[in-house]
Amino acid sequence: MYQFLNMIPLLLALTPVASADPIPTQESGIEKRKACDGESCVTYYADGGCTSGRTLGSYKPDCTGACFRYDSFTSIKVSGSAIWGVGCVAYSDTNCQNKIADSGNVRGSRCMTELGAAKSMQCYFRC
Repeated sequence: MYQFLNMIPLLLALTPVASADPIPTQESGIEKRKACDGESCVTYYADGGCTSGRTLGSYKPDCTGACFRYDSFTSIKVSGSAIWGVGCVAYSDTNCQNKIADSGNVRGSRCMTELGAAKSMQCYFRC
């Protein structure tokens, strides 16, 4: 029994610990962002209709307007609260310059469809 107790620290040291960061990352350049909450969310998809099985990722927008980059996405589901809306602009380039579509200020949720091969976006919340 004593030998087993001596092994516990070794077993704990070898046990993998799950990451606290729920945001998926990809070598292709997706940036780490805050996770969505019940108040706001931007979800991007591999199809043109915001199909749940084709989700690429999601994040919580803020008021900085930072350019979010991803290899390619074709639709965005923009979700805001009843009080504060979320606004997103999708771009065809990776530098948030060639505008494809603008969601406007969305309260509730809206799917921005058929964006082609969008590569970046700027989304705002609570500005």
